[in-house]
Amino acid sequence: MTNSNDLARRVAALFSSPKFHPLPERDLARALQLGPGERGRLREALRDLEGQGLAAALRGGRWGAPPAASAHLTGSFCVRPNGSCWLIPDGPRQPPMWIDPAGVGAAMNGDKIQAVPVRRDMSIRMLGAKPDTKTVRIVRVLERKRQWVVGILQATPHYAYVVPRDSLLRANIKLTDPLPRLEKHLGNLVVARIVEDEPSEGRPVTAQFAEDLGDPDSVANDIPALLMDRGLSEAFPEEVKKASSRAHSLLVQHGADPRGRVDLRRTLVMAIDPATAHDHDDAVSLDPLPGGRWKLGVHIADVAAYVEPGSVIDREALHRGNSTYLVDRVIRMLPKDLTVRVCSLLPGEDHLAHSVEIIYDDHGRVLESKTFRSIIRSKATLSYEQVQAYFDTGRLEGAAAELLHALRNLRKLAKKIRALRFEHGALDFALPETHCDLDAEGNPVGFTKRTATEAYNLIEECMLAANQVVARKVFDARVPGI
Repeated sequence: MTNSNDLARRVAALFSSPKFHPLPERDLARALQLGPGERGRLREALRDLEGQGLAAALRGGRWGAPPAASAHLTGSFCVRPNGSCWLIPDGPRQPPMWIDPAGVGAAMNGDKIQAVPVRRDMSIRMLGAKPDTKTVRIVRVLERKRQWVVGILQATPHYAYVVPRDSLLRANIKLTDPLPRLEKHLGNLVVARIVEDEPSEGRPVTAQFAEDLGDPDSVANDIPALLMDRGLSEAFPEEVKKASSRAHSLLVQHGADPRGRVDLRRTLVMAIDPATAHDHDDAVSLDPLPGGRWKLGVHIADVAAYVEPGSVIDREALHRGNSTYLVDRVIRMLPKDLTVRVCSLLPGEDHLAHSVEIIYDDHGRVLESKTFRSIIRSKATLSYEQVQAYFDTGRLEGAAAELLHALRNLRKLAKKIRALRFEHGALDFALPETHCDLDAEGNPVGFTKRTATEAYNLIEECMLAANQVVARKVFDARVPGI
């Protein structure tokens, strides 16, 4: 007698065949070579597949794959902290769709999946779903996002498995290694590499032991385990390092190329950042104009000038997405040769930039604005702490008179811009920031609360003003933007 699950899989496989044409139930039983007493099981399998979106009752009493209206959807599989599961469709206009957590099969958080729409089961509690939320069922995993899993090694009498550290991984991961080989690692924090040739809904995820990190409670293991678990790496591929090194060498040999750019190297430009900043990617300037007007310049390092679209550096940056700031380090999106040695707006060096120029009246109202590519030469790199100390005491050791004059004017203008912004309904998100203090071994020893200072607010106002100009330009051009 044919098992119901096996029969359902045979029917689904038949429906997915390119040569298959919809058939009545009787002819379908004949095509599957079913016995006379198995029609009831076939009917049950068809109803089950219909509920999963894998079969449809068509005209003339025929059965086959769902029509085009129920076409497969593709997107990312997302598990939320509350345990609910979702398809985030590739189509930007399609909202997230709910997936029954009991039916996710071998899918793991972040995977690329294929799914089909299914009828909403009103008897199931759909956490996080709205009344009009659509539901789908996973058909197959198209691509694994993660290659590694980190967790504590445990075992049954027959095999070893990893209990993932990542709470969004909903199932333990079975290891393919012989149990005797892994017994000495039991209870330790380990790294395993996912080894399946092709993700399959009917089979559990399996992995192969790769590394023993040791005591799961050791502070020294926290960051390495986190990086491995999230697919992050401080190191860049060799070809990316070589490409960024070439960019630095060319800059040293030939200097920044001013062609096609507005030359602002005589303008008093300064960078103001936290004292702990790893690089300086923005700077500001302020010039007085007749009639009590002011010309504010916001200058952003033009990293794109050194990264060709589609190059190895560009592809690696796309893969990383952004720089990731951890409690004790930064996982950079771009190599240090670019961010620190080539593009950081250090004083006394020519640098390529994108500049936003805004003309204000004496009350802080915008009169006109424009954006352009530029070449600048910063005159100073200051910290928030230095600038705030100057505002509080009137002293900034070693600073030129023109720099101090520019800081005083920036302070006055920023106050006016900020007052107008709140007058127009802006919200104040000035929440205190908490910094975790570590000792030499990486153990947390305390917390320091930081509040926004006037020096910080000054730069924030300049950056917000520049963002508004760029946003308005993007909107007026009717091009997509975030």
